Amino acid sequence: MMKKALCLVLLLFPGLVFAAPLNVDLVDENDVAVYDSIDRLTAFGLIDTLNKGQRPWSRNEVARMIREAKGNLERIDNVPVEIQARQTLKFLSKRYKSELDDVSEIAFYPLREVSFEYLFLDSPNRQVPINVGNSGDEIRAVINPLIAYRKGRSYQDTHNFGIETTSELDLTKYFAVWAAPNFLFRVREGAPDYVRIGFDDLYGRTEFSNIGIQLGRDVVAWGQARYGGIVNSTNATPLDMLKISNVSPFEYPWIFKFLGPSSVGFYFGIMEDNRIFPRDYITGLKVTFQPWRNVEFGLSGELMSGGRGSPKASLGKRVADFFGVFATIVNDDPNISNRLGGMDFLFRIPKWRGLEFYYELLLEDTQSITHWNTMFIDYAMHQAGIFMPRLNDIGTQNLRFEFVYAGFRPYRHHQFKSGWTRNARILGNEMGPDSIGAAITFESRPTYHFVQTHQFAVENRGSDLYFMFNDATEVRVEQHNPSETRYRWMSAFTLESKPQVDWTLGFGYERIEQFNFVPGSNRNNFLVNLRMNIYPRGKVAKK
Repeated sequence: MMKKALCLVLLLFPGLVFAAPLNVDLVDENDVAVYDSIDRLTAFGLIDTLNKGQRPWSRNEVARMIREAKGNLERIDNVPVEIQARQTLKFLSKRYKSELDDVSEIAFYPLREVSFEYLFLDSPNRQVPINVGNSGDEIRAVINPLIAYRKGRSYQDTHNFGIETTSELDLTKYFAVWAAPNFLFRVREGAPDYVRIGFDDLYGRTEFSNIGIQLGRDVVAWGQARYGGIVNSTNATPLDMLKISNVSPFEYPWIFKFLGPSSVGFYFGIMEDNRIFPRDYITGLKVTFQPWRNVEFGLSGELMSGGRGSPKASLGKRVADFFGVFATIVNDDPNISNRLGGMDFLFRIPKWRGLEFYYELLLEDTQSITHWNTMFIDYAMHQAGIFMPRLNDIGTQNLRFEFVYAGFRPYRHHQFKSGWTRNARILGNEMGPDSIGAAITFESRPTYHFVQTHQFAVENRGSDLYFMFNDATEVRVEQHNPSETRYRWMSAFTLESKPQVDWTLGFGYERIEQFNFVPGSNRNNFLVNLRMNIYPRGKVAKK
């Protein structure tokens, strides 16, 4: 009750919230425009140093990229492209004026942003199958693709009404706290009404030299896709964590300079109570390298462990378990965690309007190379994409194609049976285990006052039972069960009706064959979403 009361006070009296948007949100449409702008400037050849695989970026990092792009404007020899580049830089420079001017102040915004939202959903959640034969691997998760990648907000199959506010207090340029309390009300005929008050984000952050330290609730979106990757994304509720990372890419000394501009990110978080092992912890480490201007690759290792009732282990074993690949090599794996490994890769072709090819791999478990098919098919998840940031020459249109394949084991586990989830939503890709799918997304942003986005996706998810034999090095289907196929269309339109006010109208339709893996159970799902954002100007500041 105390927590809900505090949230209500912060929602109704946002002037009491101390906050500063030091991280650029990947979900809020107003901030998505920033990522689109950076993609456009990169496609124009104006940004050379860029680690896309570690997001969200801090505001100071975006300011650095703006400065770099301004310094490279002479590279453009096409007048319409130069005009668009200057307009893009004008938009970003206005958004990041304080960072560009290196202003150090105590600034307070009683109301930085207020959002009102109505979302009608005719699309029930569907449980991910948990019974996978003799392996014992399970996952306690639901999917609902029409509302994926919205920070795990608990929209339901009914009328949903929401309010979110943010405020800002910068304690000089070295420290700030960010908070976004939200109120969600659901009403459904014949069922009890529901009220939820909570936080999407709540964290403090400090930056000094090139190090950022952050404590609180925020997203981790490590990967090349728009909303993160297949290990970390904006699909689930943000993590309560300690996060340490560099603000801007750096170069290693000595002979390791060949690795190019690099980034390192580490986080340690505590999970929720409603899990198989309540309050287990989650931690991850990712390194990203840019050895050539148009090539980027990253390696990551992440795990879940601990919690009430989980396998006991000493601190030394838990530290060693974090570097699990070494434990596997010496055949001394303590087997006390749900451990994932991943890598991602990006290749850009400047002459083809900055066309990007990217690929990401998740490994749920490792095997010897003689069992590569088990390791890279049954135990792995793959995501590949093609991104055209300049579908037209001036970059106001872009197109993205993505393909995803997952074996039966990713996100599931035989000990940590809640799986790779938070609040029953998958932390990575909404596709989930035992699935295959593809999506194409078109976006047009002719001005910063209007944007439209359209996506078509086809997805197939399975419910077969699998049998593991020969010391889990080989896998075969024990029982064939029905699969579920989804065809989905989503559209969204955002219009700035006047300064400091914008509207977003979204629609979604999904046709499902064999819903919940039941033959003949076909259905149509629908979504309608209306959102109004207000950005008041009020500010109290002291330099």
